[in-house]
Amino acid sequence: MGAYRELLAQAKKANHTAIQKLYERYYTLLRSYSFVNGRFDEDLFQTQVIEFLIAVSKFRM
Repeated sequence: MGAYRELLAQAKKANHTAIQKLYERYYTLLRSYSFVNGRFDEDLFQTQVIEFLIAVSKFRM
């Protein structure tokens, strides 16, 4: 199994280290989609992080 797939598998099992690594990997992308009219929207960012975590937990392998 590839390293990324293994990381996803561990994150799905609620491994906090794996979840943190995925979060760090996608942080910049999540943050970049959290701007509205040129201003950072903290609520939007938090919503996206929650949705990201839900998506990881539901990801089919």
